[in-house]
Amino acid sequence: MKVEVFAGEDETLLSTFTINGIDEIAESDLQKKNGVTKPKVSLQFELTRSGLVQLNKAEAKVEETYFVEPTRNTTKKNATINETEDEPASEDKPAKIAKKRTIPYPLNRVDKVNHGFKQLTKEEIQASKDRIRWYERKEEERARTDKAKNDFETVIYSMREWLSDHGEAHMPYIGSTEKQEELLAQLAAGEEWLVDGDGVTATYQEYM
Repeated sequence: MKVEVFAGEDETLLSTFTINGIDEIAESDLQKKNGVTKPKVSLQFELTRSGLVQLNKAEAKVEETYFVEPTRNTTKKNATINETEDEPASEDKPAKIAKKRTIPYPLNRVDKVNHGFKQLTKEEIQASKDRIRWYERKEEERARTDKAKNDFETVIYSMREWLSDHGEAHMPYIGSTEKQEELLAQLAAGEEWLVDGDGVTATYQEYM
């Protein structure tokens, strides 16, 4: 069974699906029995975000009619008693009851061909994977750089606050007022480098 999927006003052919196995079901021993219908095929498609048609489910079903003996309760319920004292009871067997059941057959052997899309070679597929990995590495480096820059900036602001707001209390650790001013100057230079200098384009290794 071949199914072609079209799209758009110009009815562009998107995909062709070949569903295998239906002939095998039609030629099975079950189909040779009386009361069995021909296979009915059910297909479930999905249009992906990439614009490709995807077959999610393919299944064939047949319906079989079979007969069962009625139960004793059913026989009594459906029987009509027309007996008289002079007429013996009828010994005819009650008619069998017809029932139906549906038998599903999954169709998993499906061949698909996409139209309007260039089939990539192995080399082109590998090149695409390498390009994706390159972008992933760039994104990882950007994330590390942003974190390193934020950490560097936090150190500058924290040290400046520590030196400026509690300078006298921390003087034993600093050493002298001249050392305090020297450290504040270094922090100012680091902030300038970060905001207006080479720190704007620096990599995460330069912040370490």
